[in-house]
Amino acid sequence: MSIYLIFDIACGKLGYPNLSYIDDSYFDGDIIEAVYDYLIVECDLSKPDSHGVWRSPDNFCHGSKSIILALRSRFVRERADALAILTVAS
Repeated sequence: MSIYLIFDIACGKLGYPNLSYIDDSYFDGDIIEAVYDYLIVECDLSKPDSHGVWRSPDNFCHGSKSIILALRSRFVRERADALAILTVAS
């Protein structure tokens, strides 16, 4: 899965067909939340396959259960950090 696809999915969750509709700093917080919310849900919905590898529905996250949990924690922290930077920059 590419980062482009992740942003495309996030745009869809915001009700826009692609990034060209949200190409303004006004949308920065919304797109950050949408991207990270998607990634966190991917981790939350991960399940082990027949080989014991945990995989998310869109196969963005895969690995051991501990790796998935670590990725989720990272995404939560990164989302908070990115939103905090926007607040400071405003």
